[in-house]
Amino acid sequence: EMLQLDDTIYNESETQKPFVNESQWTQYQLDQYATTEEVVQNIDKLRIVGAFVGIHYFVADAQGNAATIEFLDGKPVVHFQKTLPVAALSNDPYDKLLEKSADWGQDPLAGQWRRTSERRFAIAARGLTQSLPAQDIFDQVRLNGLAWDAIFEPTQWNILYETTSGQITFQTRTSPRAKSISLAEVDFSPGAPVLVLDMNSDFEGSARPYLKRYSDEFNAQLIWQNRFLLGKKKCQQALEYGQTF
Repeated sequence: EMLQLDDTIYNESETQKPFVNESQWTQYQLDQYATTEEVVQNIDKLRIVGAFVGIHYFVADAQGNAATIEFLDGKPVVHFQKTLPVAALSNDPYDKLLEKSADWGQDPLAGQWRRTSERRFAIAARGLTQSLPAQDIFDQVRLNGLAWDAIFEPTQWNILYETTSGQITFQTRTSPRAKSISLAEVDFSPGAPVLVLDMNSDFEGSARPYLKRYSDEFNAQLIWQNRFLLGKKKCQQALEYGQTF
């Protein structure tokens, strides 16, 4: 998973290494490695040349192992196993989040109208410690668009990855009814058709019956439906470059 991190400085200066952009880096790891440990062990093989925005990464595998990977001051910073006491991440460097989370004491929900990155991390950390249901944690960190640090920017979706079972459950602000899909239901064999879904579809339960073959027409329709959110210029760019939403 990728999260925005404004503090990011990628290792662009390591020009002797092959490079990808920050989004391609994610796909490369998924294509090359099967475990979080393998990703961590091979962290120095690539450099990232930024194309869009500063990003840091939360990596997890089917065995439940997790890591955070950031690029700060041009170097990769990894938190894994003993250096990852809290398996959570928000939009600040992990070490800063860990340090700040202690400041909230036993009640990070107090004054939660300021759902800053540090406070959301502290809330998630407490929820994980207390083994709260994922939906409860989502509800506690969701931005409603009114908070001091999120004016007019409410949370648009949440996604729960159950890494050991391969189950994915998601909701969107437009369509809050929970939808799910199991990776066991997806054909990952070479040559299998690429399947897509409008996340805002109005149904509940398994998404498998609603998946359809990808087409340029389907992609263009999604972009057109979101034209008021994206703006005319961004819509035109998305159609030209085939970006998906």
